[in-house]
Amino acid sequence: MNLTQNAFAGQSKSLPTITLVGRPTGLNALAGGARGTPYTFQVHPLGEFFQPLPGVYAICQQTDPQTLSVLYIGETEDLDARVGEGFPSHHKWAAAILSGATHVCVLVIRGGKIDRCAVETSLRHAYNPPLNDQ
Repeated sequence: MNLTQNAFAGQSKSLPTITLVGRPTGLNALAGGARGTPYTFQVHPLGEFFQPLPGVYAICQQTDPQTLSVLYIGETEDLDARVGEGFPSHHKWAAAILSGATHVCVLVIRGGKIDRCAVETSLRHAYNPPLNDQ
């Protein structure tokens, strides 16, 4: 399924993971924030288009049928411009592809940038994804 080279191949560092739940036609990913707050993300293969909605996203690599390794977590006011149609212009696109990215998990958050940043920060602290610089 993954046709790209894994930039972490041969390294002993384990990546943070989230678990997939649901049926193949409607997969969700459960993720916990730094304070244990649960979040349910919709799981999509890379390359899908989205509605131009605000939210938080996780770029992931599928490591087995029920597990995704988290490579990067971010927030945006337009999911399609960031990880849908606009994904090739994302500043971590090349690193994500080289790291074996296969999926993007999205969580729509309509409350504004402060709410999105709070969720993103909580998840980054909980998962410490390797492609995040913060």
